[in-house]
Parts: sequence; structure tokens; C-alpha cells
Amino acid sequence: MEVQPGHDPELIRSFMMYEGKKKTHVVSVGDPTGINYSYDLRQGAVLQCWKGEFLDVTEMWYERGEPQLAAGMGHASFEGRCPLAFDTTPLPDSLNDETDLVYKAIR
Repeated sequence: MEVQPGHDPELIRSFMMYEGKKKTHVVSVGDPTGINYSYDLRQGAVLQCWKGEFLDVTEMWYERGEPQLAAGMGHASFEGRCPLAFDTTPLPDSLNDETDLVYKAIR
């Protein structure tokens, strides 16, 4: 089963394998222009980016068994760590899931 964006970008929350580990807080974004990426919400990091077909969701939506993973339909992997550092601090290797990165609503 394949998801393709229509006239607007498509956002899919899912589990995704990354470097042999199951990431449980991932959002994948498919753009109508064919540029797609997956983002780790816990680490604030782009995991992969690719051009072309968007997302294979067969394991998520067909018969709902394990492992319920989405898979990008092409990829160029990134480091999988937060790309932001504040002041002169070096980039962290990982973030504490509970305290280091807090998403807030825009008002």
C-alpha cells in the first residue's frame, strides 16, 4: 500500500526503522513536487530525505500485525541527531526524550 501526496503535502505519523532501531515517534512528509523526508520527533532530527514515490504503509495498514512500520520509497540517510546547538555548545549525540526537546503550539 502506497501513500502519495495530492495537491497538498501529506504528513504520516508512524514507526520507522532507522539504523537497526525502531523509531516510535516519526513523521514523514511527502510533497507534491516529489521531495520527501522523515523526521524523528524525539530527537528533533531529519532521518532521511528522498525524491520520488513517497511512503509504503503496507505493514502499518494491512492486517495490522507487527512490526507496523512505514518505509520511505527511496532514501539518503542523515545522522539522526538534533541539527541545532545553542550558543557555542556542540551538537548533542542524543536528546533526553522527556526534557530536552519540547514542542509548543503556535498561538
